[in-house]
Amino acid sequence: MPKDKVLQLVYFGRLSPTKNVDVVILTLKYLLDAQYDATLKLIGGYAEDYYLLLHRLMSVEGISEERVQFLGSKPMEYIFEVLSQSHYFIFPSNEPKEGHSNALTEAMAMGVVPIVSNAGFNASICGMPELVVKDINPRVFAEKIIKIEETGRWQDVSMYVHNRFKDNYTEENALEKIKEVAIRLKLI
Repeated sequence: MPKDKVLQLVYFGRLSPTKNVDVVILTLKYLLDAQYDATLKLIGGYAEDYYLLLHRLMSVEGISEERVQFLGSKPMEYIFEVLSQSHYFIFPSNEPKEGHSNALTEAMAMGVVPIVSNAGFNASICGMPELVVKDINPRVFAEKIIKIEETGRWQDVSMYVHNRFKDNYTEENALEKIKEVAIRLKLI
């Protein structure tokens, strides 16, 4: 297995039970158990009780604090710097109000490969079924990463998601699509 790099995992957004940050941590655990060198950065605000629960999970699973960094809320400039050094954005949300995740498109803009749940519009935003996990299962999240790593496809998938962002989700493209719909509906 190609394990010659440290896999940099990231999650950013609200750290809450409906975002399943515990699944992000357990995804890291599965990668470590598979002998991958990996770290995780968690960026976002959190309630103290959930933070303590996540730390207990790390302790029970034997995940050292050197592997997981809780960075709290940060400005976008900082987040973009972290994303520029990251390989995978893990997004196992089952938030009932999940729609089009800004965090997902921001990660894709930076070429960070997303591994996502089927919540909201995640699957259609990614555009690659192999990046979507139907059931919130950390083992499956890790297996998707391992498959990309074993096949040496990270660079190709990274370029794909970056281009998908560029071709579909920039402000310029969104305005052009709105204009096309308005013309078709004879609104302008």
